Amino acid sequence: MNLIEWNDNLKVGVPEVDADHREMVNRINGMYRQLRRHESEIYVDDVDPITIVDFLGAMYALFSEHFADEESLMLQYGYDHYEPHRADHERLLDEINSTMYDYQDGVLKDDIKLTGLLGEWFSRHFQTHDLRLHSLAGAVLERAAG
Repeated sequence: MNLIEWNDNLKVGVPEVDADHREMVNRINGMYRQLRRHESEIYVDDVDPITIVDFLGAMYALFSEHFADEESLMLQYGYDHYEPHRADHERLLDEINSTMYDYQDGVLKDDIKLTGLLGEWFSRHFQTHDLRLHSLAGAVLERAAG
């Protein structure tokens, strides 16, 4: 079972951006499945916190690189909502970073809460900022093709 099902509605129309989004979804779903597998095993210890910290660190790096690429494209095409979109990137990176440190320091140990955060990180940003970016990407691609 996946937390986020990949479908065409998640595409923004820019192949590089869509490939990054798909990789994010795949990684989020992988960790979600790992967390659920451990929840269903009665006598197994919780997911190793180092595994979660490593995962969050990898997600932070992946999101950071993706956001830098996305912001570069927005600047290149004069995207009119660049600043709020960039600010949401910063907010999201801060959330991932804070969650990573909370796990590392033992402040956060609730794997169910983490599964909720995993879905929120991708879907909340996508359903607001990236959805708007989708319309710009479609228009830019249509102009380039025409």
